[in-house]
Amino acid sequence: MKKEKLISCLILVGIVFAIPSCLYLVRNTGNIAEYSGEYFYMIGNSGKFFDMTGALIFAWSVLLMFLIYWRLVCKSSEFQSLKSIILGAAVVGLAFLVCLPNLSQDVFFYMGNGRAIDKYGVNPYTTTVAEIEELDTTDVLLKTVGSQKEYSFVYGPVFLAICGLLNQISFSSVALFLYEFKILNFVAYLLTVYLVYRLTKKKKLTVAYAFNPLILLEVLVNVHNDIFVVLFALIGILLVKEAAKIRGKFWKSEITFLLRTCVFSGK
Repeated sequence: MKKEKLISCLILVGIVFAIPSCLYLVRNTGNIAEYSGEYFYMIGNSGKFFDMTGALIFAWSVLLMFLIYWRLVCKSSEFQSLKSIILGAAVVGLAFLVCLPNLSQDVFFYMGNGRAIDKYGVNPYTTTVAEIEELDTTDVLLKTVGSQKEYSFVYGPVFLAICGLLNQISFSSVALFLYEFKILNFVAYLLTVYLVYRLTKKKKLTVAYAFNPLILLEVLVNVHNDIFVVLFALIGILLVKEAAKIRGKFWKSEITFLLRTCVFSGK
């Protein structure tokens, strides 16, 4: 099977994953506060039989993803260039981007704390979402945080500032706020695909990373911020490699390294 058909199959799996999310969004007019991540896959039906059906479809879909992934890695030589890999990753990624988080609620923790610092002006490092919710029981977004509302914010101040900024431009829409995080992860994902190729110059390794089911599910579906750890780690390795190319010429090494660093970081 050619790589185009394999990519199409992977997109179809993404659509299957997205069915319960789309049904939920349609039924609840965009409100994701009560989304449980369950896979009914049946319109208007729930119960033990349909829960089991959804679970089986989910399990077989994941298995199918790994089979397609293995074949794509074997067919990596069919990708003509980095551009074709990134294009394939982007198309597949968009299919998975639609899905609401179904195996993790971490993104709602990011959202709740972004709301806390932006709307309520509190310090999430010392004040939990649960404490804020006691003051405002009408805020739907705070209710989405779930069991993690009892914890203080555990990430750095830069990420907290990003969370606050995204809340500011979400216009109090929970769904929009969530998909802002998804788009941010999507951009970071494509950048890491580029960096993997830039560092390795190997299409097979790049394809192995780009279409990895773990990356697609945890980064694009469940919106974990670990993708930024990967992104900045790759940037760091790239900068070290660039510096190593000009090592030995002291004045040129220092000046060129600083210039490349500034240009790469966009300063």
